[in-house]
Amino acid sequence: MTLNGPSGCIDITTTNAEGRYTFKRLANGTYTVMPSKTGCSFTPPSRSVTIAGASVRKVNFTGTCP
Repeated sequence: MTLNGPSGCIDITTTNAEGRYTFKRLANGTYTVMPSKTGCSFTPPSRSVTIAGASVRKVNFTGTCP
């Protein structure tokens, strides 16, 4: 998972076996989360997430791999 955020913030994390992922220490703002794996496609290709205070929003993707 790749995260692009305010002021050029970029972070990358790997999901666990259940597909769960975490980005830590995020400042308030709007971020774009994009999944990727060679040979796979994801729906949607990215999602926009707004962080405000301690709010957390679940962001799900569906992946199709050969």
